[in-house]
Amino acid sequence: MKKFLYFFCATAMVLSLGLSSCVKEDPARPLEVDLSKTATVQGRILFNTDLTLTEPVLTAPSAANVTITARINYSSIVNGGSGVHIIQNITYNASTGDFTIQVPVSEWGGTVTISINDFTGTQRQQDFSVTPTSTIVRNGRWSGTISSPFVAAGETVILPTTVLGFTRLDGVGDPAPSH
Repeated sequence: MKKFLYFFCATAMVLSLGLSSCVKEDPARPLEVDLSKTATVQGRILFNTDLTLTEPVLTAPSAANVTITARINYSSIVNGGSGVHIIQNITYNASTGDFTIQVPVSEWGGTVTISINDFTGTQRQQDFSVTPTSTIVRNGRWSGTISSPFVAAGETVILPTTVLGFTRLDGVGDPAPSH
């Protein structure tokens, strides 16, 4: 009876392995992005470096300070795609603050997420602790949020101007007030 049990178990094991054989898996293929279908996103980035002026003067940050990043889900480009496509085709004009992004996208469209890096810089501010007309140059961080528009192939979307905000870095390297 023991021999029969061993033979039965061995046969069952061989049959289970044979009947559950592996299917060869297809290798992953990279997504092919059709760059002929695009949407255009335009915007402007400005900041006010001198709060002591009667009328605000908004200027464009230098190209050395600005890094614009744009992303769109692959599912907005390729049917059945997954993951995120980082958009490389971004132009920035440092004299005007204008930027243009060519977004690869399908006819059914998708949301492009646009961001700008924070950067350090200065801002001239009034310093009422000395005299009513005293000014001081503060060190701080410039930052802003750019809207994330929905785009479809063939469209041009013009975003509202993004005015960067200034956050003072508490006393780090602040020079003496000027009168």
